[in-house]
Amino acid sequence: MMGKVKKIVGNLDQILMAVTMAIVCILLIVQVFFRYVLNSPLIWSEECARYMFVWTVMLGLGYNVRTKNNISVSLVTSRLPQGIQRGMEYITDLIVLASYLFCLPPIMKYLEAQSRIRSTAMRMPMGFLAVSVLIGVLSLLLQTAVSFAMKMKHDMKKRDTDRHGMEKHNAERRGEK
Repeated sequence: MMGKVKKIVGNLDQILMAVTMAIVCILLIVQVFFRYVLNSPLIWSEECARYMFVWTVMLGLGYNVRTKNNISVSLVTSRLPQGIQRGMEYITDLIVLASYLFCLPPIMKYLEAQSRIRSTAMRMPMGFLAVSVLIGVLSLLLQTAVSFAMKMKHDMKKRDTDRHGMEKHNAERRGEK
């Protein structure tokens, strides 16, 4: 039971993206039906679909970091030694973290400003849409920090294993002489 809950929570972003995309598809199909079959277009469906699409994109930020689906150009880095490649991964993660931390104060101002505005068709507070940006960036920050920490843990463990193996090898060599 606990494993199932952990799997659902671990994939919550993916589940929410699937739900929001399903809502977008349903809304657009309903809109086409009402517009072309009933000759009575819905005034709110397109706006709602657009907002759900924005939510899908924002939820995808952290998901892409977690699943390593981000676009990268490895033409140069793939030709570098493994240690330098890993160092560049660390630097890239730190730049991403710093950049998005730098973006948080303006995002908060944007959220505050948008919360005072209502959408045209649905009369919904635009803060609902603006908070998706904050959630997306926080998710990206969290997933990048976790990725950075996991790389560090892996590299430290590998270093300790390599050091232990080298000490064992040197001890065996000394014993042979």
